[in-house]
Amino acid sequence: MTSLIIFLILIISIADNLLRKRLVTGMFKSLKETDAEKLYLGLRVIFTVVFIPLIVFVYKTYDYSVIKWVYVAAMITFLSSQFFMERKYLEGKKHIATISLMAIGIIAILSIFRLNGY
Repeated sequence: MTSLIIFLILIISIADNLLRKRLVTGMFKSLKETDAEKLYLGLRVIFTVVFIPLIVFVYKTYDYSVIKWVYVAAMITFLSSQFFMERKYLEGKKHIATISLMAIGIIAILSIFRLNGY
């Protein structure tokens, strides 16, 4: 199961790289370079504080059907908040790459857990 999670991280990072190269054109600007820098960093800290202990707790129970939904909830929560901040504070189409990555990530999570029978 651990190797599949590493494979999932690899799939999502490759998809992120390809989507950003294809969809984001023009001058590249990060959320850290805008007025939303403090909000962006604050949300990342909150998500880290909430989801890392939750994932560790769920792993100790070895209930993979719950782990699947924790991963899906974490991905939806983090990437949807990033989508709304990119849409509000950045020009261009970077938010479309983020929402596409969320869809690919959720499909990958559900597919990998489905292949294992969870």
